[in-house]
Amino acid sequence: MLTIKSAKIDKYYLILLLILIPLGGLTIFAFNRIFSSFATAYELALTTKVNPKVDEVKLEETYSWVFSSKVIKVNLR
Repeated sequence: MLTIKSAKIDKYYLILLLILIPLGGLTIFAFNRIFSSFATAYELALTTKVNPKVDEVKLEETYSWVFSSKVIKVNLR
């Protein structure tokens, strides 16, 4: 008669399977949360209208201060 030998599963593959299944679930959960947060942020961006106020005087002062400041050179020798 035909007999089928039961193959022994190596412990390595059993441990690998026990690690990969939760990691796969965690990966799916993480991507689901990330993409749902993007969708929520996109919906909020569509509903809110933003009108930024820029103080042009302070902006010009800062720009001139940054680009007119003297560069201090460091002598490393």
